[in-house]
Amino acid sequence: IGLLCDREGNDTYESGVFAQGAGYGYGIGVLLDENGDDTYRAAWYAMGAAAHQGAGFLLDATGDDRYEATHYMMGGATADFSLAILADGEGDDSYHAQNASLGYALTNSFALLLDRRGEDTYEILNHEGAGVAQNELPETLRGLWPSFGIFLDLEGNDRYQNLPDARNNQSWPNPQIPDSETHSLGIDSDWSAAH
Repeated sequence: IGLLCDREGNDTYESGVFAQGAGYGYGIGVLLDENGDDTYRAAWYAMGAAAHQGAGFLLDATGDDRYEATHYMMGGATADFSLAILADGEGDDSYHAQNASLGYALTNSFALLLDRRGEDTYEILNHEGAGVAQNELPETLRGLWPSFGIFLDLEGNDRYQNLPDARNNQSWPNPQIPDSETHSLGIDSDWSAAH
């Protein structure tokens, strides 16, 4: 179990692989940042990511934050019987990824990106992510277990770049394999107006 807690300040986190709230091989990684305008930079498997029965959590409570990955699997992204969550409380945030990110689950996993409040910008360069679940082994016994890829933005006037189906205050379709246990969900909702 790895745990990093930061209470306040404008912080910069830079790493390569399996960092910033990442879990691997039955490991658990947690990064908790309570306050500040923070920058997160990594290559892949970072910022709430996990693989091979791991669990990864990045929880950022408040601040105008920037999340950047040069490769893939970041921001609530997971593979192979794993759990990953990136939850951002409030602030005007930006998310920049290559692919397989922002609520992306691969093969019997659960992935969630949750942004509670703020005027946010999301970009995935090859369009794959923002609430996507896939299974690489649907014809085996692994096809009997579900995968969940969930993207939720609950409040704010948000912008989506290179995600043609994603829109502010809408839900959008994502790839669904017929007769499979893959469950994809992308929602941008003005939660405050509804409640």
